[in-house]
Amino acid sequence: MNKLFFIALIPLTIGGGYYLLGGEPRPSNTPIGGPGSPPAKATAQTPTKEGAGPVMRAWGYSPFGTASPSTVPDAKTLATERMEKMRKMGVGTPEKYFYMPLKVLKELGKTGDPFALLQLGQQYWDEGAMLEQDPDYDFKENPKSLALRYTNEAFLAGYNRAALILANRLSQENPTEAYAWALVSQESGDKDANKVLLSTAPQLDLPQIQQAQLIAMNKNLELSKLWAIKLYPSASHSQ
Repeated sequence: MNKLFFIALIPLTIGGGYYLLGGEPRPSNTPIGGPGSPPAKATAQTPTKEGAGPVMRAWGYSPFGTASPSTVPDAKTLATERMEKMRKMGVGTPEKYFYMPLKVLKELGKTGDPFALLQLGQQYWDEGAMLEQDPDYDFKENPKSLALRYTNEAFLAGYNRAALILANRLSQENPTEAYAWALVSQESGDKDANKVLLSTAPQLDLPQIQQAQLIAMNKNLELSKLWAIKLYPSASHSQ
């Protein structure tokens, strides 16, 4: 009987050893004890905290790129936060612009309103998830590209401080472009531009600095032409 018992254990021993040594894994629905054993209890899963993710604010993150409308703060809260952030940056607009919807800001921006353009630039930079709830938001456009474009247009429309905004915004990802905008800002008389020049210069070699100088010269030339047209429209038409 002992001999028969030993022979009966051989398949189980070999099968178990094969599994432990990395052989064919046991099907997940097969109880460890074999037929007749009670089914294994389901392992309890620890629920994840809602909203856990790579960002701090609920409206700043969505797995599908769109925040839930219920998590978007009200317009007054957003306007207050934007106002404070812009104040620290040394920029601002009349208060009414902080509460204008996207459609109105875009319409004013088309007329060359520098305050509307500046607001658009700041919102596309920092409040993309909130803007996605606006019916006039264009999902085909890249928010960062729009932020750069609107801030650049604000500068060309006469908001000189926009050059410093671009210099600071680009200082990490594109130091050459940032240096160029800092030169433009310095040319407009903004003393804070020196900080950006000093911080970005060590990241550049001589050819990059020369390239930045050329970019800055072209930007200043573009600005001069635009203002010449605005100040002397008849002269521009006569050419």
